[in-house]
Amino acid sequence: MLLAKLKVKEDKVAEYLEIADKTDKAVEDDEPEVQYKIFKTKLGNSRV
Repeated sequence: MLLAKLKVKEDKVAEYLEIADKTDKAVEDDEPEVQYKIFKTKLGNSRV
């Protein structure tokens, strides 16, 4: 299990999401048996 909490500067959100997508795909390729994964983001007061 991997849990991580990150703070991303507002001007780096797009870059972070791109890196998160690449990381997610790499884990999926390496560990296809993973059944549950989620990236949650909190931007300002809204949740994406």
